[in-house]
Amino acid sequence: MFSDGGGHSGDVLDLTDLIERRINAEAFFDTNYVTDGMETLLREAFRCFSRGLDSEGVFLLTQAMGGGKTHNMIALGLLAQNPDLRERVMGSGGPAADVNRVRVAAFTGRESDAPFGIWGELADQLGKRSALSDYYEPLQAPGQMAWVELLQGEPLLILLDELPPYLSQARSRIVGNSDLATVTTAALANLLAAVSRPELDNVCVVISDLESSYDEGSDLIKSAFKNLENEVGRLATYLEPVKQNSTEVYDILRQKLFAEMPAEGEIEAVGEAYATAVEEAKQMDVTDASPRQYARKVEDAFPFHFSMRDLYARFKENQGFQETRDLIKLMRAVVRHLWESGRAEEISLVHPYDLDLNHSETFSKVSKINAKLENAVSSDVASGGTAVAETIDDNRGGRDAEDLATLLLVASLPEALGGQKGLGKADLFSYLCRPGRDISKIEKEVFDPFYTRAIYLHGDSQGKLLFKDVKNVVAQVRDAAKSYNKEARLLELRSFLAERFAPHVGDVYQRVQVLPPVDEIEDEKDKVTLVLDEPTRGGGLSPDLERFYKQATNQNRLLFLTGQRGGLESLLEESAKLKGIKKVIEEMRAENMRETDPQFVSAQEIAERTRFNLLSAARETFTTLLFPYGDLRRADFHMNFDGNTYDGEEQIRQTLKQNRKFTTDVESETFQKKCEKRLFTRKEMDWKEVKRKAATQTRWPFHDPGALDYLKDRLVREGKWREEADGYVKRGPFAKEKTTVRVSEKRRRPDGTVQLGLTLVHGTTIYYEVGAEATPSSALVEAPDEFETSEMRVSFICVDESGAEDAHETGDAVTWENDIEIRNRQQPTGGGKVEVELEAAPDAQIKYTTDGSNPKLSGGIYDGTPFEVNPSETRFVMAVAESKGISSGQEKIRVREQGIQINPEAPLLWKTRHQLGTTKETYDFLDRVERFGAEVQGLTLGLTQNGEWAEVSFHPEMRFSKEKAEESLRHLRTFFDGGEAEITVQGILFEAGRDFNAWVKEEGKDISDLSASEIVQPEEKGADGTSLFD
Repeated sequence: MFSDGGGHSGDVLDLTDLIERRINAEAFFDTNYVTDGMETLLREAFRCFSRGLDSEGVFLLTQAMGGGKTHNMIALGLLAQNPDLRERVMGSGGPAADVNRVRVAAFTGRESDAPFGIWGELADQLGKRSALSDYYEPLQAPGQMAWVELLQGEPLLILLDELPPYLSQARSRIVGNSDLATVTTAALANLLAAVSRPELDNVCVVISDLESSYDEGSDLIKSAFKNLENEVGRLATYLEPVKQNSTEVYDILRQKLFAEMPAEGEIEAVGEAYATAVEEAKQMDVTDASPRQYARKVEDAFPFHFSMRDLYARFKENQGFQETRDLIKLMRAVVRHLWESGRAEEISLVHPYDLDLNHSETFSKVSKINAKLENAVSSDVASGGTAVAETIDDNRGGRDAEDLATLLLVASLPEALGGQKGLGKADLFSYLCRPGRDISKIEKEVFDPFYTRAIYLHGDSQGKLLFKDVKNVVAQVRDAAKSYNKEARLLELRSFLAERFAPHVGDVYQRVQVLPPVDEIEDEKDKVTLVLDEPTRGGGLSPDLERFYKQATNQNRLLFLTGQRGGLESLLEESAKLKGIKKVIEEMRAENMRETDPQFVSAQEIAERTRFNLLSAARETFTTLLFPYGDLRRADFHMNFDGNTYDGEEQIRQTLKQNRKFTTDVESETFQKKCEKRLFTRKEMDWKEVKRKAATQTRWPFHDPGALDYLKDRLVREGKWREEADGYVKRGPFAKEKTTVRVSEKRRRPDGTVQLGLTLVHGTTIYYEVGAEATPSSALVEAPDEFETSEMRVSFICVDESGAEDAHETGDAVTWENDIEIRNRQQPTGGGKVEVELEAAPDAQIKYTTDGSNPKLSGGIYDGTPFEVNPSETRFVMAVAESKGISSGQEKIRVREQGIQINPEAPLLWKTRHQLGTTKETYDFLDRVERFGAEVQGLTLGLTQNGEWAEVSFHPEMRFSKEKAEESLRHLRTFFDGGEAEITVQGILFEAGRDFNAWVKEEGKDISDLSASEIVQPEEKGADGTSLFD
């Protein structure tokens, strides 16, 4: 039965009430519970009053504000003043039985107007004010003997309460060269030292301290006790009035709030009922609590739930919270409201969640504990039916959500730095277990919706849930999502779906357009476009899109994914949430929030969950794949994904494969036959027309976009198709090709002799002729790959002498023509003149002029004799060579006054053959090319081994660095395992003439030994500033 108490049970009492005898002692002890700390204080104090019993005379009560210190002092003072109550409270016998009257003097620091200090106030209460008159003006600390003279006589109890605030204020009162706080500290030290003397062995001093408040004053008290320790060599007795790790808080609440308790059997029945509820929860894997231990805890704490001690102890350190005192006030308001509202008849225990936060008195007291959470209460816990928890309860009945929310709120009230806050799910569900509550439904029907809808609920790094005074990530996302209009949501949805259906492989489709306006859909013959269309009633295309498809030229390049109408709104809603959480995460990164921060972790989890929800909504929305096959054919489409991983392209590939609209079989003969039957339908066709038909014929399958070109190139190489002029392709079968010879120049010696490489095409034997066209009767080429000649013109013919019935017909003879090179050498002869010598390789007639005119028309014939010219009159010698109808082309030879002149800054081409025949020589040469920053041209690379060889020659004007040449050599080795490497170059290009000079010097040569025709060096750069060799 609830008891609202009597006497002073509902008031805040202090020592002034005791001294002025305003306390009803009988009523006080009616609601008093004797804790272990109080029992010790009473026993030891009365031992002190009984002279001859060994007991210390100084006690320090230590506990946070409101922890029961003043209450203990008043209890001791009332028993000192009222001997007839001692047996009721302390029992018969014991030290109190031998003590009669005890004088009581007390001081509370809340009374700061003591003009003569603490000593003057105590002396006045003892009726001996004049005894310390010498210490009043000016104020001085009484010495030990002065205290002895004042206090000796009958047993005396001195109570000093709330001293820290008094000492803090006394700091500001100047006393002589010091302050009142310092003088008071000295007076206390002397008092405590005096009490330790034999003359005062029946005097007991009880002082209270505030552990967490008024740090300055507390330090002063500790200093006084330290002085006492130093002087008398012993410690005062420290007592804790109420032990917070015991059941005493329950005992006090029972005594204060309840007139009587049920019988022990009834309490045990309550424990059993709770044990049964926990057992059921445990079987459903909701909690791992032990039913037996749970029952014992319930019985020990009855009529309160045992979780109250843990949860309420958490906020005892909150600023301004008076530990035991305010807890009693809070619980008195809670229990009174339970009785007045009739809820007490419905419950068997008082739980932490029985705080009715819609009750103004209860809400006021909770706000006093932590006012920062008022928004959390009104938004998420209780607000006249509109809070999140209340709306959940309104939908499902009962008050499970409000109980859960209130429990989390109580666990979130602590404000002390590093204090324990919040509850894990296991403890949360364990504390919610009670008879009649179906705990199996709590997680899905209560916890999950509350967790996702609460605005101020957070999670910490240990997985605990707690309320904070800032909105959680879910709320921030919700606020952001509400701010996005339809267009913003549509953009986010397009981005999300485009990413999930991106064509990474790109063989079935090459472009994705998500919910596009019809006029923006691209229709190209070379690319298949996947269009995700807004679902319509019946699952088909929208009328506009259907009209677009029917009018499209390249119908076989369109693919549609759509579904049933009604899913778009949920997609847009989830897209807004995704955009919102991305914004929140971006802001967190901008604020340099650690990724291990609980809020950041929560944001990442919400992002993943939102992506999953968006994928799930897409799965429900896009259920039909429409593809061209005659008309549009439809296939069921069920998005399958694991977590947030989804590959839309792969699923579409498989769906179309099953419906024979997509194929990867593009290299088989079957694919060739299908192409020739459906696309390449004539003997000869423009290849663009073939590809156009693939884009327009809806029964043609989708495949890799390069498959048709690859098929064409392969069949052309195999001789089954032929590429003709203007992009036309002809398909076989074809008549057998005639034989022919392919001629390549391998090496050229300085005398004009050339080694040719002859390749037989469709034949077995090559014949050659000089001076006439070759016939099968001409001379046999013994070694086609090493044919050497210095002739100007040679004719070759290839013959198929295999003897086969389908031997190739002999083709036309192929004529090779030699090149003529003109070289010159210049030598100064004195008198400013230069002697010029000309030479042709192979040997040929040379005609030249010295006046710049065309030598072919007006040149003199060079007879082999050097001739002199004056460089000031003749800057260039023009020359041309001709032999057997083959001309060299006109050569412009610059006349140099002092022989060959090299511009060290200009680029230079050294047109001379370099041929290296071993692997070492080859790589040394390439290293040297790199070292001089040069490149080579006219490159031929070869490998020889055991009479076998492989060779590759490049176009004469292609330029190669060392790296590029070595890469070509490595590629050649893939066809030829091992072998000696050879290299031949026709020229070396230098970035600057100085590099060429250094190369020649390193070779031990002199530039004057070189032919001027070997060196090509432009006098200046081009108009754009680049080298003429670039």
